Amino acid sequence: MIRSCEWHGTQAVEFTKRDYTALLVPSVGANLVRLAHTRLGVEVLRTPSEREHDEFLRRPHVYGVPILFPPNRIADGRFRFDGREYRFPITRPEENNYHHGTLKSPPFAVSTTRTSTPASAAMSRAATWLPVVSCVCRWMGRPTSCLRVETSFLAA
Repeated sequence: MIRSCEWHGTQAVEFTKRDYTALLVPSVGANLVRLAHTRLGVEVLRTPSEREHDEFLRRPHVYGVPILFPPNRIADGRFRFDGREYRFPITRPEENNYHHGTLKSPPFAVSTTRTSTPASAAMSRAATWLPVVSCVCRWMGRPTSCLRVETSFLAA
């Protein structure tokens, strides 16, 4: 189930499937802020408490799992792939590098949601205590362009 909710006074999106709950806070950027096994009461990620909420708003990257796309440092803020040049702002002037995280910080709006059942269950069952969580981002060109985030859970 996907639902809009209020979390520590901030608008959020909550995903639940069986014993698992996940949480995104779109106004703070692309970050899976919470993943919990609710039946066991286990928080899988470092999730800010209500007392830590102000710190979370100032430094969201130290909680949850932010989407650090594109990853790593990019020398001179540019690279070529498949005949196309991609440019990013220099975020580490002392190194003349772009440093990962274009998607982790800008707020975004949820325009549509959907739930679906995976077509194939032929996945490894080695870690049956944790659902498979996938997030697909489609980013077209510039950081202000289209961003599509899909998060899905496959509980064992």
